[in-house]
Amino acid sequence: EEDISGQVMLSSENTYILTKQVFVQDGAVLHIEPGTVIKALPDDGQGLAPALVVMKGGKLIADGTREHPITFTSALSPEQIDAAGKRGLWGGLIVNGKAPISTSGGTNNVEGLYGVPYGGTDPDDDSGVLRYVRVWHGGRSIGQDNEINGITLAGVGRGTTVEFCEVAYNLDDGFEMFGGTVDLKYCSVVQVGDDAFDLDEGYQGRGQFLFVKMDSESDRGHEMDNKTGGDLDSQPRTNPLFSNVSILGPGIGNGAGDGVKAREGCGGMYVNYLIVDIDDDGFDNDDVGTEVRTQNRDDYMAATPNALYWSSQNIIANSDDVFGNAAETDSFVADTTDPQVVSNTMALVDPRPSGHSSAYRTAEAVPSDPFFDQAGYRGAFGTWNWLEGWSILDDEGRLGSGPVASGDIADMVHMEEGWNLISLDVDPYISTTFDFFHEMMEDIAYVSSPGGYFRPGDLFSSLRELEVGKGYYVKMHESMMMDFHGADTSINYNLSAGWNLIAYEPQMSMPPSQAFGSLIDADVLEYVSGFDGGAILYDPDQLPFLNTLTSMENGLGYWVKVSTATPFEYPTSPARVAIASDSPIENAVNGNLNPTPVYMFINGTVNSGGASLGNDSWVDVKTESGLLVGSMNIYDDKYLVTSAIYGDDPTTAAIDGAVSGEELVLEFQGTEVGSVVFDANQVVRTNIELSDILPNTYALSSAYPNPFNPATTFSYAIPTESKVAITVYDITGRVVQNLVSGIQSAGVHAVTWHGLDNLGKSVASGTYFIRMNAPGFNNVTKVMFMK
Repeated sequence: EEDISGQVMLSSENTYILTKQVFVQDGAVLHIEPGTVIKALPDDGQGLAPALVVMKGGKLIADGTREHPITFTSALSPEQIDAAGKRGLWGGLIVNGKAPISTSGGTNNVEGLYGVPYGGTDPDDDSGVLRYVRVWHGGRSIGQDNEINGITLAGVGRGTTVEFCEVAYNLDDGFEMFGGTVDLKYCSVVQVGDDAFDLDEGYQGRGQFLFVKMDSESDRGHEMDNKTGGDLDSQPRTNPLFSNVSILGPGIGNGAGDGVKAREGCGGMYVNYLIVDIDDDGFDNDDVGTEVRTQNRDDYMAATPNALYWSSQNIIANSDDVFGNAAETDSFVADTTDPQVVSNTMALVDPRPSGHSSAYRTAEAVPSDPFFDQAGYRGAFGTWNWLEGWSILDDEGRLGSGPVASGDIADMVHMEEGWNLISLDVDPYISTTFDFFHEMMEDIAYVSSPGGYFRPGDLFSSLRELEVGKGYYVKMHESMMMDFHGADTSINYNLSAGWNLIAYEPQMSMPPSQAFGSLIDADVLEYVSGFDGGAILYDPDQLPFLNTLTSMENGLGYWVKVSTATPFEYPTSPARVAIASDSPIENAVNGNLNPTPVYMFINGTVNSGGASLGNDSWVDVKTESGLLVGSMNIYDDKYLVTSAIYGDDPTTAAIDGAVSGEELVLEFQGTEVGSVVFDANQVVRTNIELSDILPNTYALSSAYPNPFNPATTFSYAIPTESKVAITVYDITGRVVQNLVSGIQSAGVHAVTWHGLDNLGKSVASGTYFIRMNAPGFNNVTKVMFMK
């Protein structure tokens, strides 16, 4: 009930009742937690509607989430809301800023409010954050005959964030911008009683992904004016840059007004619009000034801000008239092809174009400005329905979801934290990198392929389009499930000699020996490599049980190396069960490695001189600085299971892998046994000689340091895989700690004792004995612990 001064936090644990007009004063900040609900009474007791008003210099930080949006709504019950017609049941949200407006003197007052000015000289003015904010059932009068808009942004600057916001069932306009430069992104207006987006007084902001659902009582999707003080050419001119807007009317004969009305000297750029089912003009340009009105983008750029550009690729379909007034006399043209919106009825609204809609083709380039994302479709929606989970349409059960075309298939891929190699193996209808990954954009660090890279927010990203049948490396901030829909497709590949990065589109898994049987029979397949938690390899000439790639999985990408150019397609027969020899060696991948998308492979043989090494023996690959970049498991005392050697991650500043041309050291239990030169995309074989370095007898060394505190280290030697026990005893013969117990591989091993007992407690100062027992061997070394 009190005005806001200083710093105030509204908690989601409470429901707040707005009983009057509450003002966030100059210098004050009102913070609203995600999930908070604010309910307003219809009347303040004096005939005026309660409203939240942010004064110039005040801030509103209402930063909700999709799962926990912030809601402003009526305090009436749902039944009372329905009985009252849903609209005009409280006031609304008003934000006043210090950005430029066209009114003489540079300031003005919101209608119905006295002594509440807006406007100024700072286009970057920051009035806070509105993110996932819902304003429902408002629009009641705040002053004599002054119905309020759902969200009023008066002289608000571009330093303010407004995204994922919705106005629904407002009696007056949805969003109204009185001048200013504030930007809008992912904003929705549902069934308001006047205009969805109303712009005037020299508004110069940007907007993208804007949605309007009209009913028979709505007026216009946009109403945009410029005239101030009787001057059609007043400055700054109303000149928005808008892209990717969907306006769904109620249908011809069902009332409502124009899709877009630009009048009184309004300028601006309008691209990638989708306007359908309008009962009046799709685009009406009336009461013009001296602004250039054109469908030639170069002419607009030469004359802006005193120009209006309406793209000829904007869709205006199934409407009473395409153009009105000046737009008609200027011979403007539009795409009148039905975009086949999935559903536009009052009972079910799914604003996404259906699978094979023309809206997914010929999307125009967005304005050259970092605010805009280049989408691969016209309208506010591709295959992702960004209203899902928070819009009133979803709350009411009227929002469509699921595939955009019958017969679609869904791919689900588990994305690991770090690097993944996935593929585009269905036709997703839209193929821009931004659109494809949009729902998980906050979780993506980097996407790369031979054709370029994509990094969220990077204007220089060169990977703009994804191709069906290709593979892509994706680096994730965290693990998650990725799912995408599209039309089933069968791909015929034309493989070039060398490496090819392709998809795996069969829905069933199969071993590579079956998937690439035709290439094996033709004797042209050299290797297949994949990436599933790390790089894995299939070599048709390798002993099958030494291959680490044993199963082809739908949704993943694979590198295929062939000796000569050849056509290829996957078999369509059901997958057989992989034979036992195709099973991977258990625990053949070292979990201490840092997988990157730059790698080579190494495998080979071992000469152990007849010693039994066991299957927990490894030959490590290290850089000169000691960085572990590869590790080959020794199998059956004579084989080196294929391992990746990882290069430097191109997305990090630190050197975290091998560098091209670098000589790497091969180590067995800390002893150098060979070397290899790092050369990405190569597969090398090596032979490791271990017979000269393996011990001939059991041995237990002295510990060092001795006496010690806090730890001492000793080594022990095993000539062949054996059961070994190493135990620490005190001077009374009592067991203090068991250090080693179980089967140990041949070689020399090091152990550190930290002066602890089996309970993890520090032992007392004194003498202790370390005893080693192995087949035919028993030895003791003495140590002294000093505190």
